[in-house]
Amino acid sequence: METDTRVVDLQHQVSRNVEILRKKAQEVERFVNEVEDVFVQVEEFALAHRKRILAELAKLSELFEESLAKLSQTIDYEHKARLEALEAQQVKVHIDLQHISKMMDEARAASQTNDKVKFLEIAQMLNDRVVEIFQEYPNCFSEMCISEDLSEFLFSFKRYKKLFSCITSVKVPDAPFLRPQEVGGRTSSSFNVRWAVSPLDTVLGFQVAWRANDAGVTERSAHLGETYFFTIDGLGADTEYSVWVAAFTNAGLGPWSDPEVYLTGPLPPTVKVSESGWCNDGAKICWEPMPGYSSQPLSYSLEFDSLQKANMGATLKSVKGIGSCEFTIPLEPRDTYLIYVRSENKGGLSARSDPFFLQCPAGDVIIDETSAHLLQLSDDRRTITLSTAAWGQDNDQGGTHVWQFTRCPRVFGRALTSHANWQLDVRQAKDYFVGLVHLDMPDASSPSVPDSYWIVRRVSSHASASSSSSSSSSSACKFEFWDSGTHVDLYLSVPPKHVGLSFDRSTKQFSIVNAETQQLLISTCVRGAHLFQPVFGLQVPGKLCLGEDTAVSLPT
Repeated sequence: METDTRVVDLQHQVSRNVEILRKKAQEVERFVNEVEDVFVQVEEFALAHRKRILAELAKLSELFEESLAKLSQTIDYEHKARLEALEAQQVKVHIDLQHISKMMDEARAASQTNDKVKFLEIAQMLNDRVVEIFQEYPNCFSEMCISEDLSEFLFSFKRYKKLFSCITSVKVPDAPFLRPQEVGGRTSSSFNVRWAVSPLDTVLGFQVAWRANDAGVTERSAHLGETYFFTIDGLGADTEYSVWVAAFTNAGLGPWSDPEVYLTGPLPPTVKVSESGWCNDGAKICWEPMPGYSSQPLSYSLEFDSLQKANMGATLKSVKGIGSCEFTIPLEPRDTYLIYVRSENKGGLSARSDPFFLQCPAGDVIIDETSAHLLQLSDDRRTITLSTAAWGQDNDQGGTHVWQFTRCPRVFGRALTSHANWQLDVRQAKDYFVGLVHLDMPDASSPSVPDSYWIVRRVSSHASASSSSSSSSSSACKFEFWDSGTHVDLYLSVPPKHVGLSFDRSTKQFSIVNAETQQLLISTCVRGAHLFQPVFGLQVPGKLCLGEDTAVSLPT
């Protein structure tokens, strides 16, 4: 029994132990599960932490790369800037060295002369420049071995600086004195200015200023050296200018002088060749002020010079104080002249006008070669010729129409400005005409225009044979006097060999005579207020010669 009881107790104890073990096994299993949960959580935390670390490392890497790139760019920029600064400094140092070398050469040249003040000026500038270079590049010179000569130069110059200041300390000069304007020192675009200074003043140069007295004109100036004369050019004609001058030294510019009024000369006039006229013993010269000239000159001056008598000494003649734009001057026959005109105002005379070349003829009449129609003129324009070939071109005068001199071979003389006499040698001319016409009469004018021409025409025998005339008159030499379209017949038993013509412009009396016998052929008073000119013509081949003898005797 006891044994069974023990067995039962043991069984119960074993059962309890087994239960205890089962419970402990369950607790161990729970612990293992909890441990496994912890390991899972730890693993998940480790993975998340690793991802965070990797992300932060990536960000740090990017920041580092960016910082490195910026640093590299900054280093490159600073490197480039330093290189450029070094190159600029090198160029500046090269220029400074050249400047110093130039000043050294100037100092050596000045030291060899007696101008010690100039030498001290250059030495001071050289010293100051060297000191500036020492201050600009202290690091460079601190590492260099400066020569004793340079150090001694910098030191020894200080002893002369006070003396230099005493020498160069000059007071500001007084105002110069402007001299009055010179009579001959001006043109239409310039004038000369002269001035003087006090003998106690030592100056280095002057400054001149000028301004036109017209409103709104800008003042101009010029910087000069030590001179007491200056020509101001580029000015307007016939204009008043105020001029000032001031002197300067190292101490500065002194006071300006009192203004002085200067005046430019007028512009030269223009000779009106087309309106001027001349004969063998005089000329009427006409001119006008320069176009665009605002003010009228006070007077004019006329100058004329004989070229043929230039080897005999001074031949220039002048007439001053002419109030109008025309003047008549006496000349000599067969002489050649150069004529000039000047304007005059308060500023004096202008420059000469363009020269007017004039050649006086031997007689009172000058033939205008440009007006010749079918006629030939000799070189001296004193022989008029109609050739057979030219006559054939104009051989149409034999009809019944009224004779017109404008259709015939003819040539005009220049306008007659005063009393005129001329002779013609007509021995080689059979059918010719001579006379006087208005200057402004056109070639195509009708022959019936009143008061336009006065002409004596010789009609040869073959031309007059067809006309109805008496036997007594047909045997004589026939002439026709034409008065602006109407005519009268004249018959002479002996034809003249030399015809003399005379015109008095004051009375307008026109006369034609036989120069050898002094027989009066015609005398009439021309009409009209215009200028008149001679006319010469040939109707058959022949010659007319303008004689050198101008004397024409009129019967009383």
